Amino acid sequence: MLVLNLEVIARSEAPGTGALVMLVLLLVGAFVVATIQTASEERPAEETAWEGGTEPTS
Repeated sequence: MLVLNLEVIARSEAPGTGALVMLVLLLVGAFVVATIQTASEERPAEETAWEGGTEPTS
């Protein structure tokens, strides 16, 4: 459904709308990827040690 709506917007009579839609989608995708990478890099050491099978030292 969302893809269909974006296709309708991209084919509208406004000359720059398709490029604008693609730019917004690119920015949203980049934000999601950056958020996932940041979240995976900033995990606490205690949490990582616990998942590895050892108990936290503190």
